[in-house]
Amino acid sequence: MLNEHWEMDGLFAVGCPAVIHTNPGDRDEKRYSTVVRGWYQGSYVLLDKPVTDETSTPFAKSQRCLVRFLSEGKACGFPCTLLKIGDNASPYLRVSWPRKLECVDIRKHERVAVRVPCKILRQGQNEVDGETVDVSAGGCGLWTQTRVGPDTSIQVSFHLPDASTVLGGRATVRSARAVGKGFLLGCMFDEGEEACRTCDAFVAAATGHASAGKSQKRALLLESEDVRSDSTRVRLEKKGYLVTTVSSVVDAFFSLRKAPPSCFWVGAGQGGISAVDICRVLRGTRGFESLPIYVIGGNDAGLVNELKRLNVVYVSSIEAMERVLV
Repeated sequence: MLNEHWEMDGLFAVGCPAVIHTNPGDRDEKRYSTVVRGWYQGSYVLLDKPVTDETSTPFAKSQRCLVRFLSEGKACGFPCTLLKIGDNASPYLRVSWPRKLECVDIRKHERVAVRVPCKILRQGQNEVDGETVDVSAGGCGLWTQTRVGPDTSIQVSFHLPDASTVLGGRATVRSARAVGKGFLLGCMFDEGEEACRTCDAFVAAATGHASAGKSQKRALLLESEDVRSDSTRVRLEKKGYLVTTVSSVVDAFFSLRKAPPSCFWVGAGQGGISAVDICRVLRGTRGFESLPIYVIGGNDAGLVNELKRLNVVYVSSIEAMERVLV
């Protein structure tokens, strides 16, 4: 929706997180996080000057820019021109007053319930403990015994069940209400935060909506022997499988939880923990009772018998894979 006649009041707010794109649409387009610091109606908008690691300044007077921000459930943006670049004593950017504004409704993100500890940091305050109770691509729900009001900027850190991590994710508290002996905070991640992509991937896997390999057969291969690993992977790929290879049991279990594959292949000689023990743990884990599992290599008769009891297919060699692959 393009709106030629609009008022900044009620749309912007001092302290509103934003993103400024330089040279939008060009090959050298870049984006930087910033904050709205003020405006002069009809003349200019004042933004924080982003701090960057670039050796040369990324900003130039009269440069074309695009400013984007969130407001009342809408993603808004306007093209503008960079009018003035402040120095270290006055670290601000002054951009031209927008002549048009584009707003689109933000899709409602699917949320997944979790219960993991988190750390919440507010500017100028000590870090406090809390619990992440749900996540989506756009934000998260936090519970804490510390009162935190709406519109508070925070940084949140937590580990998701698939071992992915949100570390210092910047967010804004959009709602807060008393629940039990604490407060439930509805938080929206700042635009461009890595936390958005991390949580989006987790939600996609948890709800079965992962786009990557959705219609393709996927195989997870746990193999500590490099030579056999390469040969096994090649055979699986020739049969149309998208193969993820891991070399440790820990990585294998994380991968299984994050995105359950079509089948799981295990090299017979893993060291530390045997292939039988790995299969036994999986068969006793909810959700993996009927996962197709294959153990390849080895020549122990006891291994073969135990695998049969666990409903696991034993494959004696790389060449024998042809008989079991479909």
